[in-house]
Amino acid sequence: MKKNFMPIAAILLTSLFFAGCDWQIPQKVSVKTDATYELGLGDSLTESMASGGLLSDFDLAKTISESLDGEDWVVHDYFPGKRHANLKQILIGKSVFDFNIENNNADSPTETFSAPDGFGNLGLPDELTIPINYKDKFSLGFNMSSIMDSAFDALGGDFGKNLKFRTVPIYLFAQIPEGDGSGWKQAKISGAISLFYGKKDEGSELSKHHFILGEGNTDTGDEIEPGLFGFMENPGLKTEKIKEGDDEKDVLTMSIADALDDDNVVKSDLAGVLNYSAGEDADLYMQVELKEITLPTSLISSGKPVDVSVYMYIDFQMNFRLDKKSTMEIIGGGESDDGAPADSGESSNPIFDTMDGGYIKLTPKALPFDIEPDNPNGTLDIILEFGKAQIKIPIKDIGEQSEFQISPLDLDEMMSAMSSGASMGLSLAFPKGMVKIPRVLDFDADVIIGVKTGGEIEVYPNLMGGAL
Repeated sequence: MKKNFMPIAAILLTSLFFAGCDWQIPQKVSVKTDATYELGLGDSLTESMASGGLLSDFDLAKTISESLDGEDWVVHDYFPGKRHANLKQILIGKSVFDFNIENNNADSPTETFSAPDGFGNLGLPDELTIPINYKDKFSLGFNMSSIMDSAFDALGGDFGKNLKFRTVPIYLFAQIPEGDGSGWKQAKISGAISLFYGKKDEGSELSKHHFILGEGNTDTGDEIEPGLFGFMENPGLKTEKIKEGDDEKDVLTMSIADALDDDNVVKSDLAGVLNYSAGEDADLYMQVELKEITLPTSLISSGKPVDVSVYMYIDFQMNFRLDKKSTMEIIGGGESDDGAPADSGESSNPIFDTMDGGYIKLTPKALPFDIEPDNPNGTLDIILEFGKAQIKIPIKDIGEQSEFQISPLDLDEMMSAMSSGASMGLSLAFPKGMVKIPRVLDFDADVIIGVKTGGEIEVYPNLMGGAL
């Protein structure tokens, strides 16, 4: 039998009304109770998440944008093809360095030349190989480990610190200069490019070099074996407005992977270097050594240098691995309205003395994470805290109800905390495995607390304080 708490008041009034034929007020009135009472927390739980927890504080695109040093960075909320709503992506990009191509070799053809019909090419080569000899090492102006710490700063627990990127695609290419686009598509640049974490303002290596072009000494970035890359038109990054939840957002929906699907583009994965815990006094650095360029003869004239810009795009996919169990505090348990701590001590309410235990039923309707545990029996758990009582509930699939039995001791602590006005604490406990953060961080669940009672409640004079 399930009830709410109002019948207790009705029983009390009825008992007092019929307490004796002479209408004298009795010395004591007790009520026997053997029932189950239920209290729903679904709406209050969801509202607490939205106003003071995960949903209001976690804005990864904003955190990345505010953490990038230097000018000219573009940062986009990235939703390629509108295909994967369960995966949050952020795209950043900029022109990372420039170099000049100049033909100063007197033994090579120096002017664009068109031979008369019938004379062939008069012995002119179809292409030139020109030395570049460009070397540089510079900071890219960000530290991904610090960015992730900042993004999860509003939340407690060790979840953010234990996340490791599974994949971070990077794309790099030379922008086609003004002129014959089809000709520049045939040009090839020889060299090596690596990324590493270095000490801020110094560049001394803190991590191994990760080569995205060519090969070399991973400790120093030297002793290179060159690779090749080429020229591309820079794709126009046009956003569109889409509605997600209650918000309308400017989102980049074109696919960079499709737009830059070309042999001239350097493609690599930065997950390894970005997962390095560099500390706050570090930046991500790029080291470049370009040897030479081979290009059609018609593209360059003696003494007329061509300026070339090299662009880079990085696709931050919120697709992570957790190598250890981790927790995230979403709502911290608070004090009561009058400033009393959540732990209110022993209960003075005689109703609590009749409690034989209870249960919590939880049915998730929307979850802010998509997990794939290493252990098939692993679960994402919700931890509810009421004073000293801590209730851990494994979450099943969307729409599937979980039930957790509560001991009389924990139930008494829960009810004492709730009656004193203390706020509920809520955390998530993650298993080892894969974790994806979806585009829309939403948490919605039906939560029901059930209380089983058995025994007598002395309602007068205990509950009424003798005031009749």
